[in-house]
Amino acid sequence: SETVLLIYISILYSFQYVFGSIAFVSGICVVIFFMSCIKKISLKFLYLCIIIVVILGIIYGILALIFRNYYLEFLFCLIGAILFTLFLVYDTQKITQFDNNNYITIDDYIFAALVLYTDIIRLFIEILKMLGRFHSGRGPRNE
Repeated sequence: SETVLLIYISILYSFQYVFGSIAFVSGICVVIFFMSCIKKISLKFLYLCIIIVVILGIIYGILALIFRNYYLEFLFCLIGAILFTLFLVYDTQKITQFDNNNYITIDDYIFAALVLYTDIIRLFIEILKMLGRFHSGRGPRNE
């Protein structure tokens, strides 16, 4: 169902914005995956960052509902993209920090792949909304 939703959302945007978003998300994913393999980041620190961004997003979302503005909506998409990037870093770190004594089963790999897939799809949707909103002519000059 997530893939069907993604296809429907991608149809609404121009070809160049969809592939621009794909390229941007691919670059982010490659950097995050290499960074996770090379350097270990504290999961407690990432968890704290995610909580802070979620609280900021909730407060900012309420403001964006009250005051409809192009810049507020763009910044709300940016906060969402940062949040899902943090989720991607957190989940990747969580996968790579298994102890050597714990054996990972096939079910763990499937669950980890699904979690990463959802993070990447949500990041793609947020970046697509940002790019499409920024370049669609619905910007601050045409409101």
